[in-house]
Amino acid sequence: MDFYEGAYPASYERHSDTTFRKRYFSLRGRINRKRYLFRQLLLWLISVAASALLEPHFPASPVHMPAGVWESVQLLFGATAYAAPVGAASGTHGVVSVLCGLIGLLCCISSLTLTWRRIHDRDHTGLFFLLLCIPVVNLVVAFQLTFLRGTTGPNRFGPDPLDEWERPLI
Repeated sequence: MDFYEGAYPASYERHSDTTFRKRYFSLRGRINRKRYLFRQLLLWLISVAASALLEPHFPASPVHMPAGVWESVQLLFGATAYAAPVGAASGTHGVVSVLCGLIGLLCCISSLTLTWRRIHDRDHTGLFFLLLCIPVVNLVVAFQLTFLRGTTGPNRFGPDPLDEWERPLI
């Protein structure tokens, strides 16, 4: 179905950002710069807050790494890369590790889907997403996604998100 003609498919929802799941985990549609940046900031704050709240449950890092790097590894991989200290109760440690890994996974998936939709707003296909994996090129793509306006008016991925004011910011 061609969105340029204004004939949207019957399954298209005018305000598809109404639920949390559709705002953060949908690959369909477009998202403008402001919503993209605010939602990415919210995900970053959730990750930092989860790391800060769950940090006391993790033992000291077994290898020497700069302060912020090890906490990031713990959050990303659920802090399962090392064992609890001898004599420590490991029951809560396992639950905290799973919780930390789940929060990290959800934030990562959500961040990727927001980036996918922002790429759609610039009228690029999902394959453009792969350019984020190439060093130096990823900086150009990140600049483009952050600072350049999306396609004016409807494009093949949906209507202009700036035309829909009732959609929630975060």
